[in-house]
Amino acid sequence: MGWICLPPLAALVDDLEGAGKGLVMFMGKGGVGKTTMAAAVATELAARGHDVLLTTTDPAAHIDESLVGGQPRLTVSRIDPAVETANYRESVMATKGKDLDDQARAMLAEDLRRAGVEPWAWIINSSLAAAETKQPLLRKPAHAEQEQIAKIRDGLARRYAVVPIQAQEPVGAKKLSGLCQNRSVTAAA
Repeated sequence: MGWICLPPLAALVDDLEGAGKGLVMFMGKGGVGKTTMAAAVATELAARGHDVLLTTTDPAAHIDESLVGGQPRLTVSRIDPAVETANYRESVMATKGKDLDDQARAMLAEDLRRAGVEPWAWIINSSLAAAETKQPLLRKPAHAEQEQIAKIRDGLARRYAVVPIQAQEPVGAKKLSGLCQNRSVTAAA
């Protein structure tokens, strides 16, 4: 039986903090905890003394529910992705594309449509493996989860963090920062 390291969210926050500034985007299917993870990272960076702008494109805008109240150094805003994408494309076409012929403008427009994004890191949220469950009913899915974590570690991301499943939704700055505690877990594979 092998072992798999489940690095904590704190390690990613440390790397982000070391860079001094940056842009972090949380993407994934609906309901996987993007808003909670974004709020946790933003709260922790603000608690460490950094000015943070947390922006959502979520039409439901659950960030306010996650943060409950405010936190110094943390500003929350909302953008409409369709409007902003159109504005960006118009800006690029008006500046970079202004002196191009029609064919080159069409190629630039296509490049803007299919621009890829490579993840800087993955966050595996609500992990049973990281929760170190002793419940027999949960141990089998916790063990099965490790194969997926290994795929992420071995080929999909240079950095990753694993956040244990929580008994209750983390609401408020203190609970969100708690997700960023520096606690690495090693699980039997």
